[in-house]
Amino acid sequence: MVGADQFDRDEEIARAVPRIGRRLAGKAMRKLVKPTSARKRVHEARTYVKKLRALLRLVEPALGKMYRREDERLRELGRTLARLRDAEVLIETFDGLFEHFDEQLGPPLRRARTRLTTRLRNVESRIDVPARLQEAQRAFRKTRKRARRWIPDAGKTDRSGWKAIVGGLGATYRWGRRAMRSAYRAADDGVFHDWRKAVKYHGYHMRLLAGIWPEEVSGRLEALERLGGLLGDDHDLAVFAETLRTEPRCFDSERDREVLLGLIEQRKAALRAMARPLGERLYAEQPTAFCRRLQRYWKIWRARKDARASELAHAEPPVPAAPRRAA
Repeated sequence: MVGADQFDRDEEIARAVPRIGRRLAGKAMRKLVKPTSARKRVHEARTYVKKLRALLRLVEPALGKMYRREDERLRELGRTLARLRDAEVLIETFDGLFEHFDEQLGPPLRRARTRLTTRLRNVESRIDVPARLQEAQRAFRKTRKRARRWIPDAGKTDRSGWKAIVGGLGATYRWGRRAMRSAYRAADDGVFHDWRKAVKYHGYHMRLLAGIWPEEVSGRLEALERLGGLLGDDHDLAVFAETLRTEPRCFDSERDREVLLGLIEQRKAALRAMARPLGERLYAEQPTAFCRRLQRYWKIWRARKDARASELAHAEPPVPAAPRRAA
């Protein structure tokens, strides 16, 4: 069964993109007013920003200038929400290190965690979280309204709709493939983060296309989720390391800080080693070959719609029931 946030076989692209955009923005608005913690609402809202940007990126060539305007608005909204969650992520990352290096992290480093938590909470307390959440709510409401106009240019698509999405699909897949190779050549935190973003976008694209072959796409989505998790942990560690370099007062000695930074590098190396074979399998195909394969799935899937329409058009009209005789 195709989900409401996915392309529907019986729906034209010109209707599907605005529908999905409006639905995602509406769900984000509802998440922001749920009776849960502010941090959880922020996390869920950020996820919907990424999904909306992925939808736009998929049909970017068919949207033209509209894509750049809408993507910049969503990018700024994402930045606003990110600032509300930074402190929590850093503390969670510290706790994750304790799970892996419990014996190496003695009392001095445990004290450093308490001090760092206090400093980060102080920074967080200076942010007017309710006001920021209301601001995000208004931004999502405007996005939902504008999404009605997210209609791919009819001259840049075809009857099946594939032409409208293949450009964005291929570009994002190519981006991830190149970023993966660059990341392992350069071993640079920024390049690994770039790969992570490409992986997340590719995952959202595959979710939109899940209906074309659910059994195969679900396996790919599971692998992308696993890869995205590894690269996400790697990125959090890189940000944490940078924070430690600017917070020397949290440590009793420079040596304690260097020990913690060394453990971070050790954990990052392990995560990157796990990510490599997974990434190589997911990006094994050349971009052209990958898109051609999915195009075949798409056309088979869409052909069932056309066949059904033909059956209905040529079906014999129903025979009217004979009138009942009065008793």
